[in-house]
Amino acid sequence: MWQPPKLTGPDSVFQTVETLEQIKARIEAAVPGARLEIVANDSPSDQRSLLLDNGHAAEVAHFLRDSPELRFDYSQTWPEWTGPT
Repeated sequence: MWQPPKLTGPDSVFQTVETLEQIKARIEAAVPGARLEIVANDSPSDQRSLLLDNGHAAEVAHFLRDSPELRFDYSQTWPEWTGPT
């Protein structure tokens, strides 16, 4: 039988979203040495990006996936890499 989504509590469909600055700070604390930069986006959506050095990319990705506070454990869109140009 269908149940309406939970609106409160730990299983709520509404989750608190952290700012990009807060996520950046979490990564910097969890992955020492990672170089992170917030990149502006001049499009109407103004959705900024987080640029990181490739030497720490896998460790940052694992942290984001495994962090229970962030829960980046769902499918992401990643750029395609076709090899060196």
